[in-house]
Amino acid sequence: WRAALQDQRVLLVLDDAAGAAQVRPVLPGSPGSAVIITSQQRFALAGAGRLDLEALGPEEARAFLQSLAPRLEDAEASQIARQCGGLPLALRIAGNQLALNDDLSPVVYAAHLAGEDTRLDLLRDPGEPDLTVGATLAASIDRLSEDMRLSWMLLAYLPAPFDVSAAAAVWGQGSSAGSWQRLDVSEALDRLRALRNGSLLTYGSQPGRYGQHVLLRLAARRDLASLEAGQPGVAPDYTEEARLRIVRHFLELAQSADAEGRYADLDPDWPHLRTSLEYAGQLDADLFSDLVQVLNYYWSARGMAREQAVWNDLAARSFAGRGQQAEEGLHLAALGAAYDELGEPQQAIEAYGRAIRASRGSGNLDAEANNLRAIGWDYQEMGDAGLAMQY
Repeated sequence: WRAALQDQRVLLVLDDAAGAAQVRPVLPGSPGSAVIITSQQRFALAGAGRLDLEALGPEEARAFLQSLAPRLEDAEASQIARQCGGLPLALRIAGNQLALNDDLSPVVYAAHLAGEDTRLDLLRDPGEPDLTVGATLAASIDRLSEDMRLSWMLLAYLPAPFDVSAAAAVWGQGSSAGSWQRLDVSEALDRLRALRNGSLLTYGSQPGRYGQHVLLRLAARRDLASLEAGQPGVAPDYTEEARLRIVRHFLELAQSADAEGRYADLDPDWPHLRTSLEYAGQLDADLFSDLVQVLNYYWSARGMAREQAVWNDLAARSFAGRGQQAEEGLHLAALGAAYDELGEPQQAIEAYGRAIRASRGSGNLDAEANNLRAIGWDYQEMGDAGLAMQY
């Protein structure tokens, strides 16, 4: 092979290479030739430059879709491009569908793509079997060992770019307070790098953070659904413990930020904190309450009173249903404070009134006094001095 290429000017294209070991034997041995290698695996070769191809940006993705299906309006094209995550193959399939089927409304098609459980099924071209997003993604996923595939799947519980400590929490052990553990950071880094080099993670969209493409996350969530249903060979509480470790990790992160008043530092992790609230609400009411309480300071500092109202209302209702009046009153008082921040004093007074009834039921006189005082301030703000003095 090398003798045949001797003294030739050749452009050699090696498509979908498995790795450096497969490529080295066919590289030209003389100058004057050039080689382009494409691969779903990231690897290094001496003297070779490397270009990591990212998904298309919003404007590029919209323009590509409209070049395939010119009838798409800008807003429609942008919505479908977001649902495809800027992946060229997904965009091509979606564009072909809308170009060939003029009886298919872009609005209806976008509504179908919005369903996360069925999106990958829709992103396939019946006329061209090779144009199937799921099969293309599977080419990288199926290369993983069983353990690495499970590690990759669990990262789908993190909805936004994450740092190594969050990954170490997901991959740790146990879930109960005081006994749960993160995976060793160096081992977590090894796993993250291996997954990135297999094109299953991205890196650097935010400093020091890894991420999953939206369509890869959907593929992982599909696999996780079978685990949550009790796949043979996997302990039924395995995925539940992973989610609880996520909650405990971000609870510690929020507590640390609160202790030092570094509330802005939590902004990049707000998607994870919101998801942690959802997990805790499903799995552990007391842990949910702890997270809501510490986040009250974050929400107040960052002007997120509506979030504060929503989550404290949910926490209060949870404790009311179990007859735990002290905890119910705590969250109702925070709900009242959130309504005050929103400029809705009547709603605040109602919340404080419910908090008073709960604190009386639990015998907490301090809490009762604080809620009475809060109602008095609201009536004063509303110009009713008589009721203000009464409370």
